[in-house]
Amino acid sequence: MSVLGVVVMALAVLGEDPGGRAVLDSVAGVLGSVEDYTVQLEITAEMERISVAPMEATLYYKRPDRMHVEADGVAMIPREVLPVSLAALPENFSVERMERDSLEGRETIRLWLQARHANTRTRSLTLSVDPSRWVPLELTASSVTGRTVTAAFTFTAVDGFWLPEEVVIRLDAVAEDTSEVPSWEQRAPSGRRGGVPRRGTVRILYQDYRVNTGLPDAIFSGSGGGEGKRD
Repeated sequence: MSVLGVVVMALAVLGEDPGGRAVLDSVAGVLGSVEDYTVQLEITAEMERISVAPMEATLYYKRPDRMHVEADGVAMIPREVLPVSLAALPENFSVERMERDSLEGRETIRLWLQARHANTRTRSLTLSVDPSRWVPLELTASSVTGRTVTAAFTFTAVDGFWLPEEVVIRLDAVAEDTSEVPSWEQRAPSGRRGGVPRRGTVRILYQDYRVNTGLPDAIFSGSGGGEGKRD
């Protein structure tokens, strides 16, 4: 039996959809192919019971999943729906089901994903994929806290790579900021009540990419891959 046949059998035994896993691996391969990039972000947000001024930020990314954001204030970016984190999905989620679908008249493949570890905050995801480019079009994340986050993605070609151009995030209930650590690296809450959930929309525009410039590790040191502030 071929190596591929062994892998397919193993996935079947584990209850994972082999075809769906192949799709997810393709998405991760496209999103994780670039070594590093720097990009300017324009962030606008409309949140329930809070006024949020438009802001600008600089995002630094380094393969496989290191991220640092420099901003004048706290950038409201739920990291679990950013393309940086999506490249790590195969490691942290299994594919329960796959279907052919459509989104706004475009043919898609829809995946239902389940967390591999019982103590992660995000329990399930649904991911719509463009099969012509293997980039995500829409992702919905559901957490143990009752929060639901939906992100719609637009990608553009930059120096031969598919990179995000716009992300529109709809937050149905947000208990806390999670921009510093991906949700699957966070522990489930231990009974402590969080802040009052907020609903709203966050729109992120990516502009002025600098790709594969050899970003030094020092940019990410001490930041936990999360947010920083401009001096």
